[in-house]
Order: sequence, then C-alpha cells, then structure tokens
Amino acid sequence: MKRMTDTNKWEDPWWRSLKPGLKLLWIYLCDHCDNAGVWKVDFDLVSFFIGETVDVSCLDDGFASRVCPIDGGAKWWIPSFIHFQCGSTLSEKSGPHRRVLSMLEDHGLREAYETGDFPPSLLDSGAIDDKPKTAPKPRAKRAKAKPETPIPEALDTETFRAAWDRWHKFRSEIGKSLKPSTEAAQIKKFTEWGEALAVQAIEASITNGWQGLFDPREKRGNSQQMAIPAGKPDDSPKGRALAIHKTTGISIGGHLVALGLPRRPMPAADDHETWGRVLARMEADRDGAGVAA
Repeated sequence: MKRMTDTNKWEDPWWRSLKPGLKLLWIYLCDHCDNAGVWKVDFDLVSFFIGETVDVSCLDDGFASRVCPIDGGAKWWIPSFIHFQCGSTLSEKSGPHRRVLSMLEDHGLREAYETGDFPPSLLDSGAIDDKPKTAPKPRAKRAKAKPETPIPEALDTETFRAAWDRWHKFRSEIGKSLKPSTEAAQIKKFTEWGEALAVQAIEASITNGWQGLFDPREKRGNSQQMAIPAGKPDDSPKGRALAIHKTTGISIGGHLVALGLPRRPMPAADDHETWGRVLARMEADRDGAGVAA
C-alpha cells in the first residue's frame, strides 16, 4: 500500500524535538493505520519492528496530543491523517472517500470527524499521567577552577603568553596536564632564562615531543635547532620553518609526514635540502596558496 508522506516534518520543531524511538513510532503509525487513521494498538509488534521497546510511558506531551484513544484504548486514532491523505473534505461522490467514510462509520468516528468534535487525546484523557516519572538527574558537581599561575612582569608579553598557552595545550594532548606546582617551577625557570629563551624552550619541546623543558643553549642529541643565541635570528631553512611554526602554529611534523618522512627524529639542522622542502610547504600553507608539492 502506498501513501503520501509529509517531507516537511523534518523542519517541524515538534518533530525535531522527538527522540529517535518516537520518530520511528510516528512513522510506523502513519504507515500501519487503516485509511481512516486508526491503528490497533500492538506495542510488542511495533517494538519489534523499530528495534526498541515503546509504550505509552515513552510518549511526550506533543506526541500524545496528536493521538486519540478509542475502544477503551485498544485502538488509536490520528485525526490529522485523513486531512493529509484525502484533503479537507470527504465526498460521497469519490470512491476512495466513500471507503474512508465507511471505515469512520465502523469505528464510530464519522460524526466526530465531520463535526470536528474529536474524542479526548491521549494527553487530555490522562492516559500518559500514570507513566513512570523519570527521577531527576543529580546535579553534577562543578569542578573547581584551577588557580592561574601568575606571570611575572618580565614574561608578561603577548609572545610568551601565546607560547605558554600552546605548551598547556600540548601537555593536555599527550595526557600530561600541568599541575600548579609544575607550572610555578617552570615559570621560575623561564624568569631566569628571559622571554626569548623561554619561548624557544617551549617551541623546542613541542616540536620534538618532549614532556620537559630544556635550556635552548644546551644541545640535546641531534636536536641542535634550538641551540641559538637569544635574540639572534636563524635564517637557515630550519630556523625559518621554526619561526613560521612559532608565529602561526603550523605543524612541522605534519609537513614532514606529508613528504614521506618520519616526525621523529627530525632532520639534522644542516640538512638544508629537506628543510627547504618543509619550509616551502609551510610558507604556502601560511600564505593560503595551497601546499607546495
């Protein structure tokens, strides 16, 4: 049997507010009621078809107001069904309409339909008043805000705060969020180093995936890119790539992987060919011109 369906229901606020199970129940009712809009209540069957248990207790007020129980609740009638399928007026001159009128007669609903004096809905009849009340969920305790570690005046710059925020984000991403005591110790160390070295240390640790922070003036294995005197710009391909990462947050590791290279260990500082390729991609990414091949 084929029937018309209302494609505009997806924009209807009432329909959007329904839980998935109630959406399926409504579609099932419209598909399985008879031509007069009457459905013989069978929750076991409808629960089987839609894949979850439904009964009167599941209905919300909006749903219940659209359905009228008849025959002592053994059947449900959807008054709006006929209007949607057949139009606002049923005529004895129309064969399909006569069948609908005959069904309404059999259900004892013809007069109610023609006068608009419908039986009480599930909501008005109180049929859903006895549904189990959902116990209110206990209010979740609000987590206490972690006290912010004060930034000394010598480090209180936009550049340092941006790097400090990236350091917090990085530590969170690797599951090693900073504790207040660790933050205080790191801030103390940064104060001794100065802003420039502090930012370099943060960028080096993020770039290399280190959990700790190290003095940029001290070389660590192959990671020589941070052994740069404070305040002196590094114009090598690697230094320029690091500068772009520092100012824009563009990932160096992501571009290494895109070139078929491992993230760790990073290329040596004097591998200018590789760093030149990484730099070209990062500059294209920064300038919004697409990524260089």
